[in-house]
Amino acid sequence: MLYYRDFCTTHDHAYNIACAIEACRKSGAHTLIFDEGTYDIYPDRASEAFYAITNHGVPGLKRICIHLRDLDGFTVDGNGAKFVIHGIMCPVVIDGCRNVTIKNISFDNPNPFILQGEIVNVGDEYVDWKHELGEYTFRDNDLYIKTTLDEERVAYNPLCYNHENYMIRENTSNFCFGVPFVEQRKELLPNGCIRIHDCQKMPQLHDRVVIMPGKRYAANIFVKDSFNTTVEDVTVFRGLGMGVVAQRSDTITLKKFCTQRKDGIYFSATADATHFTNCKGRITLEDCRFENQLDDGLNIHGIYTKIVGKTDNTLLLRYMHKDSFGIGIYTVGDTVAAVDPQSLIGDWQARITDIEPYNLEFVRLTVDSSTDGVIVGDVLENISTDADLTVKNCVMRGNKCRGMLIGTRGKVLVEGCNFHNAGCAVKFECDGEYWYESGPVRDVTIKNNTFDHCKDGGRDTAIITCSPRKKVEEGRYYHENIRITDNLFITNGEPVFTADNVDGVIFKNNRITNPTPYDISVDHCINAEVE
Repeated sequence: MLYYRDFCTTHDHAYNIACAIEACRKSGAHTLIFDEGTYDIYPDRASEAFYAITNHGVPGLKRICIHLRDLDGFTVDGNGAKFVIHGIMCPVVIDGCRNVTIKNISFDNPNPFILQGEIVNVGDEYVDWKHELGEYTFRDNDLYIKTTLDEERVAYNPLCYNHENYMIRENTSNFCFGVPFVEQRKELLPNGCIRIHDCQKMPQLHDRVVIMPGKRYAANIFVKDSFNTTVEDVTVFRGLGMGVVAQRSDTITLKKFCTQRKDGIYFSATADATHFTNCKGRITLEDCRFENQLDDGLNIHGIYTKIVGKTDNTLLLRYMHKDSFGIGIYTVGDTVAAVDPQSLIGDWQARITDIEPYNLEFVRLTVDSSTDGVIVGDVLENISTDADLTVKNCVMRGNKCRGMLIGTRGKVLVEGCNFHNAGCAVKFECDGEYWYESGPVRDVTIKNNTFDHCKDGGRDTAIITCSPRKKVEEGRYYHENIRITDNLFITNGEPVFTADNVDGVIFKNNRITNPTPYDISVDHCINAEVE
């Protein structure tokens, strides 16, 4: 093992860390240990590489603090260290590694390009917002968020937080003022406050409104093409993107990983706490806590690519959503399936024998069978990258959207967790026309969890939601085998469970505190057992 203190030869920690990692590589050391303390990290002389990070939408060169490439059996032990990231950086990238562990460390970015302010006056269809955090300019009667790239992005997505409990104000998760923020009139007052007009929903005095720019510049911990990655006792306070995001990786374990707000700050990570795209093996989350991040707690899915051309044994594909550009989800030997973009059901499958990428958007696959059964305009899915998922004893609360979005054919267990989300707690949702996120479920167990006033922000259909498809095929179903048992639902009358397009539904032995006749809805399902 090596100690960082022996490489701390300059004031530039990013440079020193790169030197320390290279020394570990050359010497064969398997552990880099930091001393407890606070480290201010700047991007000037940091490691740099090109990355396209799933669901971030900004592919390009990334400056990186802890850059681990092609390592096997390596551990970074922060020993309680606090890393303060300045500017646009990925704190950790794990690329092409095996058996890597990151532990005992926290990350914060004091300027994540998010605005926070207090409601200091509530009038007749207007409120006055007093700036607290973040940098902005006011011009053309609008707010523009400033970034370190010398650019300004129009502020477009505000969230209202209850000042008494730091939770999102009820029924305000979508359009917290009742209308799209960009359509509201804004006025700079002599006292420096911003008056926001045309409000149809009114926050309360001293509530905080957090405003986002809609761009994710960097992930906090990014895992790519790696096997058996562990993140343990790690906290993300603020950052420029998701907490942990992984793509094309096999077997990931998160233990006591947290997204956590700091005192006086109403948000934590800028986007999802965790996100997994086209991963396989087993993904395990135990004793994690995801609070106040500005999107979902967990999202696991694949990617649909659109079939835009074909020959007898090749398919020309396009990645349709900008958040998937450059990810490259296919490898030789994978099995792919073509499906209708509206029903997401199909019959054609084949194995990839060759891959010819053109650029970030287009790729041509050669397959081992005829493409006669393929329709140009259908979407293609890689069905070789479906991970098992276990989520145990985790807490997901206070965030903008959902607890979990689950889209994997692997075996799924959600047990002993506590949810309090502005949107639904669990959502089964894929689509082939907008996000192009793939993944029907085949074996899901949700048991012994507490769902505490989920969906009170006004988002989604029910606390646990299986979204309908635009088109159904009689006798065929998208999802299979969803079992929801022995859970507690604490509600104010919100719908509890909607099942659509499922073969095999069990909902029983659950307790609902305020039951209504509309708690459960089952449509286009077969083999359903509902109590």
